[in-house]
Amino acid sequence: MADRVRLLAVYWRRARMEGPGSVVRVLTRPRRLLRHLRRFALGDGSGLSNRYGTSSRPADIALVSEALGLDVETVEECFAEIEGDASFVAELQERYRGGRREWANTFDLGRFKILYALVRLSKAKSVLETGVHDGLSTALLLRALERNGHGSLTSIDLPGTDLPLGAEPGWLVPERLKARWTLLLGDSRRLLGPAAGEAAPLDLFIHDSDHSRAHREFEFRTVRPCMAPSGLIVSDDDEPGDTLLDELAAEWSMAHRTNHVPGASGPGVGLLVPGRPEPAGTASTRKG
Repeated sequence: MADRVRLLAVYWRRARMEGPGSVVRVLTRPRRLLRHLRRFALGDGSGLSNRYGTSSRPADIALVSEALGLDVETVEECFAEIEGDASFVAELQERYRGGRREWANTFDLGRFKILYALVRLSKAKSVLETGVHDGLSTALLLRALERNGHGSLTSIDLPGTDLPLGAEPGWLVPERLKARWTLLLGDSRRLLGPAAGEAAPLDLFIHDSDHSRAHREFEFRTVRPCMAPSGLIVSDDDEPGDTLLDELAAEWSMAHRTNHVPGASGPGVGLLVPGRPEPAGTASTRKG
C-alpha cells in the first residue's frame, strides 16, 4: 500500500508540471496507460527500464564518422575508449543493478556510445539534452566532457513515472560528474527556450523526450537559433519513413544522417548536420 501511495505522489507531481495536457497525452496512448495501471496495481517499485541496445555498432560508428568528417578508425578508437573504461562502466552497472533489480541483465551502453563519441571527438563545450530517464546518456555525456577537460551539460526532464520509487531523473549519474551538470525538472515546453538561450551557442542538442512529431518539431525549432555554426542536432528514435528531419534539413541547409539499418526493427538515431542539404527521403543509412 505504501508504494502505491508513493506512486500516486509521483504521478501527481508530474501532472502538475505538465499541466492539463498531461491527461490528454496519457489517454491517447492506451499501451502506456495500461502499463502504468499495471504498475500501480502491483505496487511495482522498480519501474520500467529503457532498452539501450543498438542494431549495428558499425552503423553507429559510421554515423559519427559522417557527422564529424572523421575517419572510421578514429571513431572506432573512441568507441573502444568508452567500452574499455572498465571502472566507470562497472560503476554504472552496479548502480543500475541496485535500482533496477528486475532489469539487471538489460544494462548496455548501446546507442549512447554515439553521444559519448560526438562530445569527445567534437570537443563540445555546450551540450543540452531533453529526456534523462535513468541517466545513462547523461552519464556518458558527462564522462566525455570530463575527459575533454572542459564543457557543461544542461538536461531537462519531468519526474519519471517509469523510474524506481524515490529516484529522480539521472539517478545513475555518479556524484563526481555532477559539477558540470545542470538538471532542470519540468516540461521542456516551458523550460527549453530559456535553457537553450542561456547555454548558447550550443555545440550539441539531443532530443530524447516526447517523440510525437509535434513535440520533436517544437524542440528542434526552439533550439535552432541557439546552435553554434557547426552545432549538431540529435534525435533519438528516428523512425524509418518519418520525414520531419528530412524536411528540416532541406529548410535549414543541413544534412540528415541516421544509423538505421535497412530491415532492422525499431528506430535509429538521427542527426542534423550543418552542410549541404539532401533531397527529402535520402537520409544516409549504413548496412550492419
